[in-house]
Amino acid sequence: MVLIILPIAFVVTGCLILIVTFLRLRRLRRYGTIVEELESRFDVADLDLSGETQYTDCFSHEWVINNISRRRYGRVSRGIQNFMSENTLAGSLLMSVIVGAAAMIIGLLFVESVSALGAAVGVFFVGALVAMGPSDPRISEQLLVAISKAPPDSIRKEDYVYVRLAIDSITGWERTALLLGIAFIVISPWADLVPSAVAFGIATMVSRLILEPAQTIAAVNFPLAFLYMIGMVVILFYYIPRTLLRLVRRREPEEEREESMARW
Repeated sequence: MVLIILPIAFVVTGCLILIVTFLRLRRLRRYGTIVEELESRFDVADLDLSGETQYTDCFSHEWVINNISRRRYGRVSRGIQNFMSENTLAGSLLMSVIVGAAAMIIGLLFVESVSALGAAVGVFFVGALVAMGPSDPRISEQLLVAISKAPPDSIRKEDYVYVRLAIDSITGWERTALLLGIAFIVISPWADLVPSAVAFGIATMVSRLILEPAQTIAAVNFPLAFLYMIGMVVILFYYIPRTLLRLVRRREPEEEREESMARW
């Protein structure tokens, strides 16, 4: 049953990623008018679009400060914070019980889902993460919405930089999502081989890069071997994927910014 479900899961997940991505790109077209309006109102040729220069005298900077740096919490969040600050011990125990129970329920649901659908659960989970995307594009879209609704007299010349960077952030991720969605569909005929291939790749990488060197180091210094294992896990499964993702997302937006500066 799993052998039949897995290729279908790849196709369905890829199609959903493409649908969500196209809908976001369609919304992004509406924000292109903001760029055109700012270019017609201001002389933006001398602005630094690389993101290295921080412009503070504009609506966008104030929005970032109020909504990102000084995040506003709702009534429920404030109530929880007040309860935790006034009842530290009881609050910690209560939160431990709630988090523990939630973890058990989620774990049970995940195990039951895996037993019913097999590796397709992992495919749907990865697809959901890709469809939602990272936080930067979502925040960028919120900024564009705020700018589009802001009074015209509150918009400054420097807002153009924030708008361009926001559009670049969204466009870069959506292109990555498009490639991933297409990849899901393309590899669907061989989806049955993906779990074993991924397991073999991870096992080989862990064995060659973590376990074998750690055993050699442990013969000399066991604590150092333990630290080596922790460091390699963080590097291989966090820093390297994050760096590769950032390189993919920034490559094309940087090329677009260079073309824009060349036009000016």
